[in-house]
Amino acid sequence: MTSAGFDGATAFVESVLFKMTLGQAYAQQTRVGFITYSADANKRYDLTSFQSTDDMINNADLTYDGSRGTNIEAAIQLASTSFDSSAHRDNAQKVIVIVASDYQKGSYNDPTVAAETFKED
Repeated sequence: MTSAGFDGATAFVESVLFKMTLGQAYAQQTRVGFITYSADANKRYDLTSFQSTDDMINNADLTYDGSRGTNIEAAIQLASTSFDSSAHRDNAQKVIVIVASDYQKGSYNDPTVAAETFKED
């Protein structure tokens, strides 16, 4: 993904989240975290990082990781680890949204197994 593509994808995701009620309460609020990836995956914000929708809109600063790869597998595994932490509420549905410009089935880091493991969990 190019830097401009990343900026467009980030703006789209933020526009969707802007319509949601983000927060840390156990009822009627959504927790959100951000993981970026290229050759490696990096957790930018944990599920407890934002206290409100405005907090996320005003303070999320996602940086472009470059175009050195598309390691969706590592991103899914990192997200799964976040859901296994105390930051995740037991009563909340686990959801991963992946925004990608490339996917190569059968490559060294094919995300299929990691995705199936996440779905079964």
